Amino acid sequence: MGARLSAPHLPTEGEELIFRAEKVQSFGRVIWSEGGQCGLEFDPPMVPAEVSRLREEASRWMGFGNSADETAAAEEWRLRAAR
Repeated sequence: MGARLSAPHLPTEGEELIFRAEKVQSFGRVIWSEGGQCGLEFDPPMVPAEVSRLREEASRWMGFGNSADETAAAEEWRLRAAR
């Protein structure tokens, strides 16, 4: 289980980090970084309840100041969770 993040200043590939969002906290490592985005791999993987909580929060914030690509990516992620 992992995550894709977008931001102006991101950690570099191989960097270890603590991901915090809402009441979720996970340890992870950046597995790729390019073009204002990076991919995280969590260790241990997030439990399904945490993933669901984050997806619900993402759907609430979808579209608030995001580009069309970011909004589409968030919607795709949310729909995958509903399957």
